[in-house]
Amino acid sequence: MDWLLARILLMSDAHWMVVPPEKQEGQAIRGIDRLIEGKIRKWKKLNKQNFRLALNNAKQNGPFNEFIFLGDLVECVHNEKGMVTLTDLEEISILKKFVINALGLRFSGDDHYIPGDHELGYVLPLSLDPDGGMTGESITNFQNILGPMFDAWNIGNFIFITISSSLFTQFEWRNDVEIAELRQKQVKFLVEKLSKLPPEKKVFLFLHDPDAIEHINALPGASRITQIFCGHLHSENTVNSYRRLGKMANSFWGRLLLRFVGLIFNRLQRVNKVINWAKGNPYRLELFKKYNLQVVPAPNGMLGKGSGFLILELYADGNYEIKKFES
Repeated sequence: MDWLLARILLMSDAHWMVVPPEKQEGQAIRGIDRLIEGKIRKWKKLNKQNFRLALNNAKQNGPFNEFIFLGDLVECVHNEKGMVTLTDLEEISILKKFVINALGLRFSGDDHYIPGDHELGYVLPLSLDPDGGMTGESITNFQNILGPMFDAWNIGNFIFITISSSLFTQFEWRNDVEIAELRQKQVKFLVEKLSKLPPEKKVFLFLHDPDAIEHINALPGASRITQIFCGHLHSENTVNSYRRLGKMANSFWGRLLLRFVGLIFNRLQRVNKVINWAKGNPYRLELFKKYNLQVVPAPNGMLGKGSGFLILELYADGNYEIKKFES
């Protein structure tokens, strides 16, 4: 390989707690949910500590030319509403400065933040907040503090493109004209970037939720993407669970078992939502292979397993290398 052109630090899913997890608002937790959420809260209380340790570990492997964070940097006051309170905005502004200083980034704009579900708000199959979801307010606040919803820049013959997966995966849950228009702007932006590339360029696409690849694959120029990087899954090990759930959702006996469990815990409606979503997992897994999907791990992994970060090294001859580190 030729001389080193740039080193980029990739991190994701810190889930930094704006308020302690027991003070998050809006989630209708009851029954068995209390037991499950109780275990998750114990894990969440370590999020700040784990992120600090990961940043320190990463710095020891620096310096870096760029830093890209692939979503779910924080969890806000209203867990599923995104960045909508003054407390959220103040804490996130402080956190951004802390990250820049911790990594010793030299220039303004060397840090890039991709919107995740928790920054924008979400409605997912297992959502608990009936008022949750992405709003124009959360989008505006994200852009004012953390940067654009979608962006692109060059380093040598490498093209970096960041997008919001939520504008694809969350679109069908809300009937919001402004969000629909922003989604179309992102589609236009992505198609234009991919369709005007010289053949020698390598394209890296960064997003949060890899389910959005299903939408991206249908766009003109998608074949120009060299590799996609995602967060959301917290660990590469989660892909195996994603695969198993897809097999169950597409099996009569698998669906029967899942619905039986849902009936026992009075959660049949939520289980049916999960089944309907998971039926698409086998197809999406094929797309993951097609685009050589690379999962960027979380500092806390998946409930403590598979934690870490990645360093992407670019070389002047057009080659690149992905190095994996445990945090």
